[in-house]
Amino acid sequence: MRKIVIVGGELSSSVFSRWYRIFNQRNKITIITDTQYPAFYRSVLPLIVSGDIGVKEALAFTPQYLSLFSDIILIKDVREVKVDEKMVTLGTGDEIEYDKLIIASGTSPLIEGYPLRNIEEAVKLRDIIKDKDKVVKIYGGLQGLWAGEVLSSKGFNVEVFTDPSTGFYREYFDDDIWNFALKIAEHKFKLTDKRLTKCDNSLKIIYGYEKARLPTLNIELPLREGILTDNLMRVNENVYALGSVSQPKDEIFGHRFVPISDYVTAVQGVVAALSMFERNVRGVLQSFSLKIGKIYLFSAGYTKSKAERYGIKVATTRLAVPLKDVISGDGKVKVYVKAIGDRERGRLIGVQIIGPYEALILGSYAYSLILWRSTIDSFMSLVSPYIPGEIFNINPVLKSLHALWRKTLEF
Repeated sequence: MRKIVIVGGELSSSVFSRWYRIFNQRNKITIITDTQYPAFYRSVLPLIVSGDIGVKEALAFTPQYLSLFSDIILIKDVREVKVDEKMVTLGTGDEIEYDKLIIASGTSPLIEGYPLRNIEEAVKLRDIIKDKDKVVKIYGGLQGLWAGEVLSSKGFNVEVFTDPSTGFYREYFDDDIWNFALKIAEHKFKLTDKRLTKCDNSLKIIYGYEKARLPTLNIELPLREGILTDNLMRVNENVYALGSVSQPKDEIFGHRFVPISDYVTAVQGVVAALSMFERNVRGVLQSFSLKIGKIYLFSAGYTKSKAERYGIKVATTRLAVPLKDVISGDGKVKVYVKAIGDRERGRLIGVQIIGPYEALILGSYAYSLILWRSTIDSFMSLVSPYIPGEIFNINPVLKSLHALWRKTLEF
Protein backbone atom coordinates (compact mmCIF):
# COMPACT_ATOMS: atom_id res chain seq x y z
CA MET A 1 0.00 0.00 0.00
CA ARG A 2 1.42 3.35 -1.05
CA LYS A 3 1.19 6.43 1.19
CA ILE A 4 0.05 9.82 -0.14
CA VAL A 5 0.75 12.70 2.26
CA ILE A 6 -0.76 16.15 1.71
CA VAL A 7 0.64 19.18 3.56
CA GLY A 8 -2.13 21.79 3.65
CA GLY A 9 -5.92 21.73 3.64
CA GLU A 10 -6.62 24.02 0.70
CA LEU A 11 -9.34 23.42 -1.89
CA SER A 12 -6.77 22.14 -4.39
CA SER A 13 -5.41 19.39 -2.13
CA SER A 14 -8.89 18.29 -1.07
CA VAL A 15 -10.02 18.04 -4.69
CA PHE A 16 -6.86 16.06 -5.43
CA SER A 17 -7.71 13.65 -2.62
CA ARG A 18 -11.23 13.08 -3.94
CA TRP A 19 -10.09 12.50 -7.54
CA TYR A 20 -7.19 10.26 -6.53
CA ARG A 21 -9.64 8.04 -4.67
CA ILE A 22 -11.68 7.55 -7.85
CA PHE A 23 -8.74 5.65 -9.36
CA ASN A 24 -7.39 3.95 -6.25
CA GLN A 25 -9.35 2.84 -3.19
CA ARG A 26 -6.49 1.15 -1.32
CA ASN A 27 -3.62 3.61 -0.96
CA LYS A 28 -3.54 5.65 2.23
CA ILE A 29 -4.15 9.41 1.91
CA THR A 30 -3.23 11.68 4.85
CA ILE A 31 -4.08 15.40 4.91
CA ILE A 32 -2.06 17.47 7.39
CA THR A 33 -3.83 20.78 7.97
CA ASP A 34 -4.14 23.65 10.44
CA THR A 35 -7.83 24.29 9.74
CA GLN A 36 -10.86 22.38 10.97
CA TYR A 37 -12.47 23.03 7.60
CA PRO A 38 -10.32 21.84 4.70
CA ALA A 39 -11.81 21.98 1.21
CA PHE A 40 -13.04 25.57 1.58
CA TYR A 41 -13.57 28.03 -1.26
CA ARG A 42 -11.31 30.94 -0.45
CA SER A 43 -13.27 33.38 -2.60
CA VAL A 44 -16.33 33.02 -0.35
CA LEU A 45 -14.50 33.99 2.86
CA PRO A 46 -15.57 37.66 2.53
CA LEU A 47 -19.18 36.42 2.34
CA ILE A 48 -18.73 34.75 5.73
CA VAL A 49 -17.32 38.00 7.14
CA SER A 50 -20.30 39.95 5.78
CA GLY A 51 -22.78 37.41 7.18
CA ASP A 52 -24.15 36.45 3.75
CA ILE A 53 -23.36 32.76 4.19
CA GLY A 54 -22.45 30.32 6.92
CA VAL A 55 -19.53 27.94 7.24
CA LYS A 56 -21.21 25.00 5.53
CA GLU A 57 -21.89 26.97 2.34
CA ALA A 58 -18.16 27.75 2.04
CA LEU A 59 -17.12 24.10 1.74
CA ALA A 60 -16.63 21.98 -1.35
CA PHE A 61 -16.60 18.92 0.95
CA THR A 62 -17.55 18.71 4.61
CA PRO A 63 -14.85 17.37 6.96
CA GLN A 64 -17.02 14.30 7.53
CA TYR A 65 -17.19 13.57 3.80
CA LEU A 66 -13.47 14.24 3.29
CA SER A 67 -12.65 11.81 6.10
CA LEU A 68 -14.37 9.00 4.18
CA PHE A 69 -11.46 8.80 1.75
CA SER A 70 -8.56 10.41 3.66
CA ASP A 71 -7.14 10.68 7.17
CA ILE A 72 -7.11 14.26 8.47
CA ILE A 73 -4.45 15.35 10.97
CA LEU A 74 -5.27 18.72 12.54
CA ILE A 75 -2.03 20.31 13.72
CA LYS A 76 -0.66 23.83 13.88
CA ASP A 77 2.51 23.36 11.87
CA VAL A 78 4.82 21.05 9.97
CA ARG A 79 8.37 21.28 11.27
CA GLU A 80 10.25 19.85 8.30
CA VAL A 81 9.88 17.93 5.05
CA LYS A 82 12.78 15.55 4.41
CA VAL A 83 12.43 15.00 0.69
CA ASP A 84 15.44 12.67 0.38
CA GLU A 85 14.08 10.43 3.12
CA LYS A 86 10.42 10.85 2.06
CA MET A 87 9.52 11.94 5.57
CA VAL A 88 7.33 14.72 7.03
CA THR A 89 8.10 15.85 10.59
CA LEU A 90 5.16 17.42 12.43
CA GLY A 91 5.42 20.20 14.99
CA THR A 92 4.90 17.56 17.69
CA GLY A 93 8.00 15.70 16.53
CA ASP A 94 6.02 12.82 15.05
CA GLU A 95 7.17 11.61 11.63
CA ILE A 96 5.07 10.40 8.71
CA GLU A 97 6.51 8.53 5.74
CA TYR A 98 5.23 9.09 2.23
CA ASP A 99 5.57 7.75 -1.30
CA LYS A 100 4.01 10.82 -2.93
CA LEU A 101 3.95 14.29 -1.36
CA ILE A 102 1.50 17.10 -2.16
CA ILE A 103 2.42 20.57 -0.87
CA ALA A 104 -0.54 22.95 -0.63
CA SER A 105 0.42 24.92 2.46
CA GLY A 106 -1.17 28.24 1.47
CA THR A 107 0.07 31.75 2.19
CA SER A 108 1.20 34.15 4.91
CA PRO A 109 0.35 37.90 5.01
CA LEU A 110 3.11 40.28 4.01
CA ILE A 111 2.10 42.94 6.54
CA GLU A 112 0.44 43.01 9.95
CA GLY A 113 -3.33 43.02 10.16
CA TYR A 114 -6.22 40.58 10.25
CA PRO A 115 -5.48 37.84 7.70
CA LEU A 116 -8.32 36.23 5.76
CA ARG A 117 -6.96 32.83 4.69
CA ASN A 118 -9.35 30.24 6.09
CA ILE A 119 -12.78 29.80 7.62
CA GLU A 120 -11.64 30.27 11.23
CA GLU A 121 -10.17 33.67 10.37
CA ALA A 122 -13.34 34.62 8.46
CA VAL A 123 -15.54 33.74 11.45
CA LYS A 124 -13.25 35.76 13.75
CA LEU A 125 -13.55 38.79 11.47
CA ARG A 126 -17.32 38.37 11.23
CA ASP A 127 -17.54 38.72 15.00
CA ILE A 128 -15.26 41.78 15.01
CA ILE A 129 -16.82 43.69 12.13
CA LYS A 130 -20.38 44.00 13.42
CA ASP A 131 -20.20 47.80 13.78
CA LYS A 132 -21.03 49.31 10.38
CA ASP A 133 -19.56 52.67 11.48
CA LYS A 134 -16.12 51.09 11.58
CA VAL A 135 -13.77 52.00 8.73
CA VAL A 136 -12.46 48.87 7.01
CA LYS A 137 -9.13 48.96 5.18
CA ILE A 138 -8.32 46.01 2.95
CA TYR A 139 -4.84 45.34 1.63
CA GLY A 140 -4.70 43.06 -1.37
CA GLY A 141 -4.77 42.70 -5.12
CA LEU A 142 -7.76 41.55 -7.15
CA GLN A 143 -8.87 39.43 -4.20
CA GLY A 144 -8.86 42.54 -2.03
CA LEU A 145 -11.17 44.28 -4.49
CA TRP A 146 -13.61 41.40 -4.25
CA ALA A 147 -13.59 41.65 -0.45
CA GLY A 148 -14.10 45.40 -0.78
CA GLU A 149 -17.07 44.82 -3.07
CA VAL A 150 -18.71 42.39 -0.64
CA LEU A 151 -18.29 44.53 2.49
CA SER A 152 -19.11 47.88 0.86
CA SER A 153 -22.34 46.41 -0.52
CA LYS A 154 -23.30 45.73 3.11
CA GLY A 155 -22.87 49.36 4.09
CA PHE A 156 -19.35 49.27 5.50
CA ASN A 157 -17.00 52.18 4.84
CA VAL A 158 -14.32 50.35 2.85
CA GLU A 159 -11.00 51.48 1.40
CA VAL A 160 -8.98 48.99 -0.65
CA PHE A 161 -5.23 49.56 -0.79
CA THR A 162 -3.06 48.05 -3.52
CA ASP A 163 0.70 48.03 -3.90
CA PRO A 164 1.56 50.17 -6.95
CA SER A 165 4.86 48.33 -7.35
CA THR A 166 3.04 45.07 -8.09
CA GLY A 167 0.74 46.34 -10.86
CA PHE A 168 -1.80 44.13 -9.15
CA TYR A 169 -4.30 43.83 -12.01
CA ARG A 170 -1.92 43.81 -14.98
CA GLU A 171 -1.33 40.06 -14.92
CA TYR A 172 -5.02 39.65 -15.74
CA PHE A 173 -6.29 42.86 -17.36
CA ASP A 174 -4.79 45.41 -19.73
CA ASP A 175 -4.97 49.08 -18.74
CA ASP A 176 -7.67 49.93 -21.29
CA ILE A 177 -10.01 47.18 -20.09
CA TRP A 178 -9.31 47.81 -16.41
CA ASN A 179 -9.78 51.58 -16.54
CA PHE A 180 -12.99 51.21 -18.54
CA ALA A 181 -14.31 48.65 -16.06
CA LEU A 182 -13.71 50.99 -13.11
CA LYS A 183 -15.37 53.83 -15.03
CA ILE A 184 -18.66 51.97 -15.54
CA ALA A 185 -18.71 49.76 -12.43
CA GLU A 186 -20.26 52.24 -9.96
CA HIS A 187 -18.54 50.49 -7.05
CA LYS A 188 -19.02 51.73 -3.49
CA PHE A 189 -15.55 51.14 -2.04
CA LYS A 190 -12.63 53.55 -2.33
CA LEU A 191 -9.63 52.27 -4.29
CA THR A 192 -6.25 53.66 -3.26
CA ASP A 193 -3.19 52.73 -5.30
CA LYS A 194 -0.54 53.14 -2.64
CA ARG A 195 1.00 51.28 0.25
CA LEU A 196 -0.87 51.25 3.54
CA THR A 197 1.71 52.34 6.09
CA LYS A 198 -0.11 54.41 8.69
CA CYS A 199 -1.83 52.47 11.44
CA ASP A 200 -5.01 53.89 12.98
CA ASN A 201 -8.13 52.60 14.68
CA SER A 202 -9.64 51.21 11.49
CA LEU A 203 -9.88 47.48 10.89
CA LYS A 204 -7.09 46.32 8.58
CA ILE A 205 -7.78 43.11 6.62
CA ILE A 206 -5.06 41.32 4.62
CA TYR A 207 -6.63 39.44 1.72
CA GLY A 208 -4.46 38.90 -1.33
CA TYR A 209 -1.27 40.71 -0.25
CA GLU A 210 0.56 37.55 0.74
CA LYS A 211 3.49 35.26 0.09
CA ALA A 212 3.75 31.49 -0.21
CA ARG A 213 3.92 29.73 3.15
CA LEU A 214 6.40 26.88 2.87
CA PRO A 215 7.34 24.20 5.38
CA THR A 216 11.05 23.84 6.09
CA LEU A 217 12.51 21.78 3.26
CA ASN A 218 15.82 19.99 3.78
CA ILE A 219 16.45 19.73 0.06
CA GLU A 220 16.62 22.42 -2.57
CA LEU A 221 13.43 22.58 -4.61
CA PRO A 222 12.91 25.00 -7.49
CA LEU A 223 11.66 28.08 -5.62
CA ARG A 224 10.85 31.63 -6.70
CA GLU A 225 8.32 33.09 -4.27
CA GLY A 226 6.70 29.66 -4.43
CA ILE A 227 7.40 26.15 -5.70
CA LEU A 228 7.97 25.84 -9.44
CA THR A 229 6.15 22.96 -11.11
CA ASP A 230 5.62 21.67 -14.62
CA ASN A 231 2.25 21.96 -16.34
CA LEU A 232 1.01 18.83 -14.51
CA MET A 233 1.87 20.25 -11.04
CA ARG A 234 4.94 18.04 -10.62
CA VAL A 235 8.04 19.32 -8.83
CA ASN A 236 9.82 16.01 -9.31
CA GLU A 237 8.80 12.37 -9.55
CA ASN A 238 7.42 12.20 -6.01
CA VAL A 239 6.57 15.79 -5.07
CA TYR A 240 3.68 17.96 -6.34
CA ALA A 241 2.66 21.52 -5.43
CA LEU A 242 -0.84 22.97 -5.65
CA GLY A 243 -2.69 26.20 -4.97
CA SER A 244 -1.21 29.53 -3.98
CA VAL A 245 2.09 27.96 -2.91
CA SER A 246 2.74 26.77 -6.49
CA GLN A 247 3.92 28.40 -9.70
CA PRO A 248 2.89 26.05 -12.52
CA LYS A 249 3.78 26.40 -16.18
CA ASP A 250 0.82 27.57 -18.20
CA GLU A 251 -0.53 25.64 -21.19
CA ILE A 252 0.14 28.43 -23.71
CA PHE A 253 3.92 29.02 -23.76
CA GLY A 254 5.03 27.41 -20.49
CA HIS A 255 5.50 30.65 -18.56
CA ARG A 256 4.81 30.54 -14.84
CA PHE A 257 2.07 32.18 -12.80
CA VAL A 258 0.61 32.12 -9.29
CA PRO A 259 -2.98 30.77 -9.29
CA ILE A 260 -5.32 32.93 -7.20
CA SER A 261 -8.79 31.76 -8.30
CA ASP A 262 -10.67 28.86 -6.75
CA TYR A 263 -11.64 27.31 -10.06
CA VAL A 264 -8.03 27.19 -11.26
CA THR A 265 -6.67 25.75 -8.00
CA ALA A 266 -9.45 23.15 -7.92
CA VAL A 267 -8.53 22.06 -11.45
CA GLN A 268 -4.89 21.85 -10.33
CA GLY A 269 -5.99 19.13 -7.92
CA VAL A 270 -7.76 17.26 -10.72
CA VAL A 271 -4.74 17.57 -13.03
CA ALA A 272 -2.31 16.31 -10.37
CA ALA A 273 -4.49 13.28 -9.61
CA LEU A 274 -4.98 12.37 -13.27
CA SER A 275 -1.29 12.81 -14.06
CA MET A 276 -0.35 10.36 -11.29
CA PHE A 277 -2.32 7.72 -13.17
CA GLU A 278 -0.82 8.79 -16.51
CA ARG A 279 -4.09 10.03 -17.95
CA ASN A 280 -4.03 12.29 -20.99
CA VAL A 281 -4.67 15.62 -19.28
CA ARG A 282 -3.77 19.24 -19.94
CA GLY A 283 -2.59 21.74 -17.35
CA VAL A 284 -4.18 25.05 -16.41
CA LEU A 285 -4.25 28.67 -17.56
CA GLN A 286 -3.95 31.89 -15.64
CA SER A 287 -7.55 32.99 -15.12
CA PHE A 288 -9.64 35.09 -12.75
CA SER A 289 -13.15 36.52 -12.46
CA LEU A 290 -14.74 38.95 -10.03
CA LYS A 291 -17.58 41.38 -9.53
CA ILE A 292 -17.04 45.12 -9.07
CA GLY A 293 -20.14 47.25 -8.55
CA LYS A 294 -22.64 46.44 -11.29
CA ILE A 295 -20.30 44.57 -13.62
CA TYR A 296 -18.46 41.26 -13.84
CA LEU A 297 -14.95 40.80 -15.18
CA PHE A 298 -13.28 37.68 -16.56
CA SER A 299 -9.76 37.05 -17.80
CA ALA A 300 -8.02 33.98 -19.21
CA GLY A 301 -4.55 33.59 -20.68
CA TYR A 302 -2.19 36.43 -21.49
CA THR A 303 -2.82 40.15 -21.46
CA LYS A 304 -1.39 42.19 -24.32
CA SER A 305 1.23 43.72 -22.03
CA LYS A 306 2.31 40.34 -20.65
CA ALA A 307 2.57 38.80 -24.12
CA GLU A 308 4.70 41.71 -25.34
CA ARG A 309 6.90 41.35 -22.27
CA TYR A 310 7.76 37.85 -23.49
CA GLY A 311 8.50 39.11 -27.00
CA ILE A 312 5.30 37.80 -28.59
CA LYS A 313 4.04 39.75 -31.59
CA VAL A 314 0.39 40.31 -30.79
CA ALA A 315 -2.80 41.31 -32.54
CA THR A 316 -5.78 42.53 -30.49
CA THR A 317 -9.45 43.30 -31.00
CA ARG A 318 -12.04 44.98 -28.76
CA LEU A 319 -15.75 44.59 -29.43
CA ALA A 320 -18.95 45.71 -27.70
CA VAL A 321 -21.96 43.46 -28.39
CA PRO A 322 -25.50 44.35 -27.18
CA LEU A 323 -26.72 41.74 -24.72
CA LYS A 324 -29.95 41.25 -26.67
CA ASP A 325 -27.82 39.61 -29.35
CA VAL A 326 -26.43 37.14 -26.81
CA ILE A 327 -29.49 36.37 -24.67
CA SER A 328 -32.83 38.08 -24.18
CA GLY A 329 -32.49 41.76 -23.30
CA ASP A 330 -33.38 45.29 -24.32
CA GLY A 331 -30.06 46.01 -26.00
CA LYS A 332 -29.02 48.70 -23.53
CA VAL A 333 -26.54 46.40 -21.76
CA LYS A 334 -23.41 45.35 -23.64
CA VAL A 335 -20.77 42.68 -23.39
CA TYR A 336 -17.22 43.91 -23.97
CA VAL A 337 -14.63 41.43 -25.23
CA LYS A 338 -10.92 41.93 -25.82
CA ALA A 339 -9.13 39.11 -27.64
CA ILE A 340 -5.33 38.78 -27.84
CA GLY A 341 -3.72 36.70 -30.56
CA ASP A 342 -0.22 35.57 -31.49
CA ARG A 343 0.40 36.95 -34.99
CA GLU A 344 3.23 34.57 -35.88
CA ARG A 345 1.61 31.34 -34.68
CA GLY A 346 -1.96 32.36 -35.49
CA ARG A 347 -3.27 31.37 -32.06
CA LEU A 348 -5.63 32.84 -29.48
CA ILE A 349 -3.63 33.48 -26.29
CA GLY A 350 -5.87 35.69 -24.14
CA VAL A 351 -9.41 36.96 -23.59
CA GLN A 352 -10.80 39.66 -21.25
CA ILE A 353 -14.56 40.13 -20.78
CA ILE A 354 -16.70 42.82 -19.10
CA GLY A 355 -20.45 42.52 -18.78
CA PRO A 356 -23.42 41.41 -16.67
CA TYR A 357 -23.45 38.08 -14.86
CA GLU A 358 -24.85 36.20 -17.86
CA ALA A 359 -21.84 37.18 -19.94
CA LEU A 360 -19.52 35.13 -17.70
CA ILE A 361 -20.81 32.03 -19.45
CA LEU A 362 -18.58 33.20 -22.28
CA GLY A 363 -15.58 32.99 -19.97
CA SER A 364 -15.47 29.19 -19.78
CA TYR A 365 -15.96 29.07 -23.56
CA ALA A 366 -12.99 31.38 -24.11
CA TYR A 367 -10.86 29.48 -21.57
CA SER A 368 -11.48 26.23 -23.44
CA LEU A 369 -10.52 27.72 -26.79
CA ILE A 370 -7.22 29.00 -25.41
CA LEU A 371 -6.47 25.76 -23.54
CA TRP A 372 -6.81 23.63 -26.67
CA ARG A 373 -4.12 25.70 -28.44
CA SER A 374 -5.80 25.42 -31.82
CA THR A 375 -5.13 27.94 -34.57
CA ILE A 376 -7.46 30.86 -35.13
CA ASP A 377 -8.01 29.44 -38.63
CA SER A 378 -9.57 26.34 -37.08
CA PHE A 379 -11.97 28.48 -35.03
CA MET A 380 -13.54 29.81 -38.21
CA SER A 381 -15.60 26.60 -38.44
CA LEU A 382 -17.29 27.25 -35.06
CA VAL A 383 -20.99 28.18 -35.20
CA SER A 384 -23.45 30.33 -33.23
CA PRO A 385 -27.03 29.07 -32.63
CA TYR A 386 -29.73 30.53 -34.86
CA ILE A 387 -33.50 30.02 -34.43
CA PRO A 388 -35.45 31.79 -37.21
CA GLY A 389 -37.92 34.34 -35.90
CA GLU A 390 -36.73 34.02 -32.31
CA ILE A 391 -33.03 34.58 -31.77
CA PHE A 392 -29.82 35.12 -33.65
CA ASN A 393 -27.25 34.35 -31.01
CA ILE A 394 -24.05 36.21 -31.84
CA ASN A 395 -21.35 34.74 -29.61
CA PRO A 396 -19.19 37.77 -28.72
CA VAL A 397 -16.09 35.59 -28.28
CA LEU A 398 -16.57 34.03 -31.71
CA LYS A 399 -17.22 37.45 -33.20
CA SER A 400 -13.95 38.65 -31.65
CA LEU A 401 -12.14 35.67 -33.15
CA HIS A 402 -13.35 36.59 -36.63
CA ALA A 403 -12.03 40.12 -36.12
CA LEU A 404 -8.77 38.74 -34.71
CA TRP A 405 -8.40 36.40 -37.69
CA ARG A 406 -8.51 39.39 -40.03
CA LYS A 407 -5.89 41.14 -37.90
CA THR A 408 -3.50 38.18 -38.08
CA LEU A 409 -3.66 38.29 -41.88
CA GLU A 410 -1.75 41.57 -41.66
CA PHE A 411 1.38 39.81 -40.37
